[in-house]
Formats: sequence, C-alpha cells, structure tokens
Amino acid sequence: RGSGKASIEHCTKLLSNMLQSPEELRNEAYCQLIKQLTENPSLESCTKGWQLMCVFLATFPPGENLEPYLGGFFVKHLNNEDIPTIVVEYATFCLRKLQNINQLGARREM
Repeated sequence: RGSGKASIEHCTKLLSNMLQSPEELRNEAYCQLIKQLTENPSLESCTKGWQLMCVFLATFPPGENLEPYLGGFFVKHLNNEDIPTIVVEYATFCLRKLQNINQLGARREM
C-alpha cells in the first residue's frame, strides 16, 4: 500500500530514527541492505539499494564487528567483471565512505 509520502521523506524518517538507535539496530539495517543487494536481479532495485547504502555511510557508521564484513562486501563488488559499472562505482564510493565515517563518527543531526 502506498503511504503518499515521497521516497525522500521515507529516507529522512529512517535516517532520523537510525541516528537515535543503538548500534545493534544500525547493524541490522546494514545487514538487511546487504541482503537486498545480494544477487538481486533487478538493476533498478540494486541501484536504489546502493544509493541507500551511500546515504547510510554518510550518516552513521557500522558497528566495529560489522565493519570488516561490510568492507569485504564492497571489495567483492569491485573485482567482478559481471557486475554492472554503476554498481562498481557505488561500491567504490561506499568503500571510501566507510573509511571516512569510521574516522568521523555518526552525524549528530539530520
């Protein structure tokens, strides 16, 4: 069912909630996004998922235990010839953002 909200409104609400959430819930959001992106046959769905991953990484860091797995997930998408160029570009960006967000920490507000 449609909510009548624009996608950006959903994203803003999700990010605001995540900023106030414990690390475990943030990690779960990353894991669910990884699950959505894994072997997803829809390029449109994948593109939206990668865009959301970029926004996550610009907003809040993954937990310390999840960080190596997330980095490995991004690297896996850099070294595969079968992956569309746009996905490789997002994975490259996410790998850089992962390093940055861990140095800077989570945003304080939206």
